[in-house]
Amino acid sequence: MRADSSVTIRMNSIVKQRAQRLFADLGIDMSSAVNLFIRQALSQNGLPFEVNKLPNKITLTAIADADNGKFDGEARNASELLETLNA
Repeated sequence: MRADSSVTIRMNSIVKQRAQRLFADLGIDMSSAVNLFIRQALSQNGLPFEVNKLPNKITLTAIADADNGKFDGEARNASELLETLNA
């Protein structure tokens, strides 16, 4: 199908640069990535991912802490783990 229309979107320049690098690594450009997203949304009659399953703030904090070596021990139970995460 021939592209015969354009769409303009606004986004943070840092986000744009990061996305362009990611898509370049995947061998596509920003326009192709947006087209893929829209075609998937149309195919699934909704967003092509589950929004309600994205990590929450606590999970993101735990991931960041682990990546930064902040939590390198083992919790003996859920209470200790939550205490460490909330510290």
